[in-house]
Amino acid sequence: MPITKRLPMVPVNRVCEPSYALNIPQFEAAERPIGFAVVNAIIAIQLDLQRKVKLRPEECMVFLVIVAATVQRFMRAPPQARRC
Repeated sequence: MPITKRLPMVPVNRVCEPSYALNIPQFEAAERPIGFAVVNAIIAIQLDLQRKVKLRPEECMVFLVIVAATVQRFMRAPPQARRC
């Protein structure tokens, strides 16, 4: 992206700490293509994972849910309990 291109977030306060306001027209113009790109990337990653570990989609989904639950449990644990 060229530096001269305007970003969806524009500064509104340049005196103190920067704060930003959302440029709604630019955000709406970029929202759908970015959403599709992110979802397509996630699907491609999941298909690649299924091929690598040789699992059916249902089995892979169960595995991913267990992994996500384990990460969430770890992140909810108090800092002292996280030490290895």
